[in-house]
Amino acid sequence: MDVFNSTDYKYFLREALHEKRRQVNASFTYERMARACGINKTYLSRVLNSEAAHLSEEQLYLAATYLGLDSEQQDYIQILRGLQKSSNAHYRDRLQKKLDMMRSAHQRSESHLSAEKTDANTDLSPYYLDPNVMLTHVFLAVERFRKDVKSLALQLNLSDEYLAQILTKLEQMKFIQFTKDGYAMLKESTHLPVDSPLYYPYRFMQRVKSLERIQKISRETSYNFSVVFSADEQARWQIKAKFLEFLEFVSKVSDAAEDQEVYQMNFDLFDWST
Repeated sequence: MDVFNSTDYKYFLREALHEKRRQVNASFTYERMARACGINKTYLSRVLNSEAAHLSEEQLYLAATYLGLDSEQQDYIQILRGLQKSSNAHYRDRLQKKLDMMRSAHQRSESHLSAEKTDANTDLSPYYLDPNVMLTHVFLAVERFRKDVKSLALQLNLSDEYLAQILTKLEQMKFIQFTKDGYAMLKESTHLPVDSPLYYPYRFMQRVKSLERIQKISRETSYNFSVVFSADEQARWQIKAKFLEFLEFVSKVSDAAEDQEVYQMNFDLFDWST
């Protein structure tokens, strides 16, 4: 259970305890959590199932420690406790903004990817501002394209001269290396953080390239989905959190898979009304 998607610290403690019992062992119980907090089981149960009563800051720290939460997760749940406990509107607004910032930072894509984060000191603008450079790099992960770069050029509709320029750029950025046996991959994946100045132009260029490709291929080889719906802010956070879980799954599956073909996946979730 992701603490950063929680809006009720008591509900999180109950669910996290049940999850520990299912996934780890049956020794995770209310009685043992209460003992770790220095209180009795009856009191703990009453607090966790009541809207009026609250654990103290120290008791919540001990409960979170019992569950194995790290310092960042504990900070989040302590702020969440303060938000639920306070009745002052200005103070609650301040705490809510802190929670939103922590949740937003945790829900960045790079937190859920195995790809190496881009080094801010390395000039990778050719890689991110020309979609063909990134595509060529990914295509080279597939053995048949490493052995025959001319087939790669045909697949991407690149001239020999243009492809040669791209390969030179990739070598200069130390993504690939030319050997006696052909090109070798030095870096198979990288991730551009959202705070990079390249992020927005990269996103635009990549999307345009994607749309060009979608227009050229048959519907049988492409699945595209788009929906506009009304909901609330909490629903948006929950949807994003669920997608990031899926992103972790995609990262694990793609890392373990054999490099045979090149795919692309897009997903958008944004506000129209705020």
